Amino acid sequence: MSLLGGEGGFSKFYDKEDRRNFVRKVYGILGTQLLITSIITYIPVHNDNARIWMHDHYGLMIAAMIGSIAICCTMICCINLTRVVPINYILMLGFTVCEAYMVAGVAARYSPDIVIQAATMVAIMTIGLTLFACFTSVDFVLVGPILVFVLSMAVMMSMLFMFVFMFDKLRVFYCTLGVIFYSIYLIMDTQLIMGGKRYEVEIDDYILGAIILYTDVIMLFLYLLQLLGGRGNR
Repeated sequence: MSLLGGEGGFSKFYDKEDRRNFVRKVYGILGTQLLITSIITYIPVHNDNARIWMHDHYGLMIAAMIGSIAICCTMICCINLTRVVPINYILMLGFTVCEAYMVAGVAARYSPDIVIQAATMVAIMTIGLTLFACFTSVDFVLVGPILVFVLSMAVMMSMLFMFVFMFDKLRVFYCTLGVIFYSIYLIMDTQLIMGGKRYEVEIDDYILGAIILYTDVIMLFLYLLQLLGGRGNR
């Protein structure tokens, strides 16, 4: 992802109509990604046969994880590919399917009610945080990294204690920090997409813009699912 700073702290998004079109494209792609993820996740959550099949074919989960990492590395190392149609859409689709399959595998461990609750909370949080990011005068692109660094240290410490002592309360603390962590990330990334702050995403990086927002939403969902899932595991 390319970030530019220009005179007065703005990048090359000087035309408001270009920016609106860019935002529409990013959120259109994000909506498609979330729709694909919802459909793939719905199947094993509500169908026992599909859930058992995914459990018996655990190797596909590992393959999806490897595929997701490989596509991420490709997009980072060859960023120009994310700006070439249709290669960028193929990469986005491959990444989304891999992520969706992994999310489905995790969600299938919980009851449908818990999954629906987590999805509903994520939807509400995403809308609220997006509106906050658009209307707040605080530039989270500048102050956010400091907060993320502090939270990262806290998350690493909580993970250390969680795996050493295996306290349930530490698991809750860890998941709560994860929710806060990715909430801040969602605000930061939304401001990068919307523009108007010191740094903005380049207009050609609509695929990367959608992917970073999608990753934030998915991570929020997974952490909330763990928080709620303590009382709803299958």
